[in-house]
Amino acid sequence: MKKYCVYMHTCPNGKVYIGITGREPLKRWNNGYGYMGNKHFFSAILKYGWENIAHKVICEGLSKEEACAKESEYIKLYESNNPANGY
Repeated sequence: MKKYCVYMHTCPNGKVYIGITGREPLKRWNNGYGYMGNKHFFSAILKYGWENIAHKVICEGLSKEEACAKESEYIKLYESNNPANGY
């Protein structure tokens, strides 16, 4: 069974991006280029530089359902769906 992880990126401005992947995180992130489809977060990556953004795997070894549930929990916890707090 494919295993997933939940991760968080924190920008110097304090805003966070929370996501899940079933891939190796570094490959998913692709040095920031994995987020070209998210114009707001990708703009922050270009502004601050990928190397100035903190990257953290929060949980791993999860089923897709568990990962989706954890992602929702962390989005609520950090209020990252609020543009003042995240992307």
